[in-house]
Amino acid sequence: MLNTLDTVIGFAVIMTVLSLLITLVVQMVSAALSLRGKNLANALALTFQTIDPSIGKYAHSLAAQILSDPIFSGSLWQKKTRSLDENAQKFIAAQRKLRDAKRRRPDDPNRADAISKATAEVNTSKVAVTMPNVTPNREKPWGFWAVPWGGPMKIATAIRPGEIYRVLQEMREMTPEEAQLLNIPPALVEKTRGLVAALQQLDLPAIESRVKLKDIAAAAKMFAPEQQKVVLDALGSFGATVERATTQAYDRFQRWFGSAQDRAEQWFQIHVRIVTIVGAILVSVFLQLDSVEIYDKLRHEPKLVEALVKAAPGTLEQGAAVQRGQVDADAREKAFADLKAKIDSTGFELLPRGWFARWSTEKFWWFNHLFGLALSAGLLTLGAPFWFNLLKNLTNLRPAVATLVEKRPTSAPALPAAPSTPPSSS
Repeated sequence: MLNTLDTVIGFAVIMTVLSLLITLVVQMVSAALSLRGKNLANALALTFQTIDPSIGKYAHSLAAQILSDPIFSGSLWQKKTRSLDENAQKFIAAQRKLRDAKRRRPDDPNRADAISKATAEVNTSKVAVTMPNVTPNREKPWGFWAVPWGGPMKIATAIRPGEIYRVLQEMREMTPEEAQLLNIPPALVEKTRGLVAALQQLDLPAIESRVKLKDIAAAAKMFAPEQQKVVLDALGSFGATVERATTQAYDRFQRWFGSAQDRAEQWFQIHVRIVTIVGAILVSVFLQLDSVEIYDKLRHEPKLVEALVKAAPGTLEQGAAVQRGQVDADAREKAFADLKAKIDSTGFELLPRGWFARWSTEKFWWFNHLFGLALSAGLLTLGAPFWFNLLKNLTNLRPAVATLVEKRPTSAPALPAAPSTPPSSS
């Protein structure tokens, strides 16, 4: 029984290492194609289109603009500065001063004078400013095979709803000239204003809740003042009704974006699953992995099984780091080499010496090899978490099985002799 368990553990070690290697490849492909950032950008654009359907294609441009901001983007390809020359800063400051002057109360006696001075300052500072050409952002969804360099390499892979809301509020206050100086397409300023205006409108749940509050207020007046609080406390949904009725724009945006983030994570997992399946097939073909032949080899080579069982704890430790995402881009190559070294040290050849090295035996037909290869691909598509947890459970189970085997008696007790029967008398 213990030998069978060790054989299964040895097989699980091999499959775990291969699954972890595929996981590292998937992480590299995901990073190279910016899959997480692309899905986040698509989800954010969908959120904008849900809030303001009239924004159209500019939703994707606005999402790309926000996610590629240097303060949010974690990419090495994105610039790490917002520096503007002194003339541009003076021009932006003058425009903001003019904006504040126009927002003064109409009955303010100093309003006209402030507007006049600010306008003169804007015109003076504008002469020394050179307006740059701004390239429009991408105005369509990001696809799986979208060009990996350039735009998708610069967008963020994670962002908080409060950060997005703050950027939207800042952008709607900009003038087209200020946006252009900040490398923002001027058309996005007007679209952002419409988006924020739509966000400030009450949604249907808030309108229905306000109607309910009016009905509740009318009904509460039927009771004495000291009884009104008791009546309101008795309403189980009163707190939720008040919350929906008084929810502000940011809270509604947070709910919408929360749903979009869930969809982005689902899309990302689907893409990762596709890459994992393709990787499992390619690895099985390239390494000529025949699961049936590998398991049969483990059954007939106890020393190889013993070495694989000893390598199980180290594989679990390395696998935990890979699954927690503790292996960054710089350490992936080292992690790949470490996992390969663990298998090579046991005597199992992870990489075949020749293309048909594992197919040279004559005891199997080609059909059997193809079946074993397809079985290997199917087992590897289960993913590293499955094999990691299986190996962990089997490793924890082994000491208990070993204890039972040691306590089991080596030989069965002798059976008592059958009682002799006297001969029958005729």
